[in-house]
Amino acid sequence: MKNFAIIIAMLACLQANAQDATYAESVEWIKGKLENFKFEDYTHAGIRNRWQYRDYYSYELVSYDDCKFTLIETQRHVTEQNTSANDYTRKRKITFYLRDLKSITHSSNYDREGFTIKTLNNEKLIQVENHYGTTTVEDSFWIRADNLGEINGEPDRFIKAFKHAMSLCGAQEEKF
Repeated sequence: MKNFAIIIAMLACLQANAQDATYAESVEWIKGKLENFKFEDYTHAGIRNRWQYRDYYSYELVSYDDCKFTLIETQRHVTEQNTSANDYTRKRKITFYLRDLKSITHSSNYDREGFTIKTLNNEKLIQVENHYGTTTVEDSFWIRADNLGEINGEPDRFIKAFKHAMSLCGAQEEKF
């Protein structure tokens, strides 16, 4: 019984430490984990699978001042042929305020995993600038991640840290 009480006390202490994390501590943890996320998509198409290629995605949190996040999503497209003439790298810049978000969830589309981030009341408040410099405004975006690095198999840890940073920035849940 004494050991059970010690375990409960340790768990309560760990919970309190997570709740006491500052914005900077939360974001530094998110940044470190996000940069280890990996996503690989293999595609084959055409007659006798003539066109085969892989897309690799990675993420970098480049700015997070004043609760404004700027992420860079890098897509590396690699053909599985004898030439690299069709290979390319594209980057998207995703910018948003944490206070404008309502949720982050772990999602799975077929065999593709990641995190879906949505704005409050589905307002289009997330700016997405593509590699051509064209900017669109969205109400959600998806962080592709089928390998979470050192927290692989524990997506709830990333969600918890992200939600904590959101709450420190004044994010609100929808009422209905």
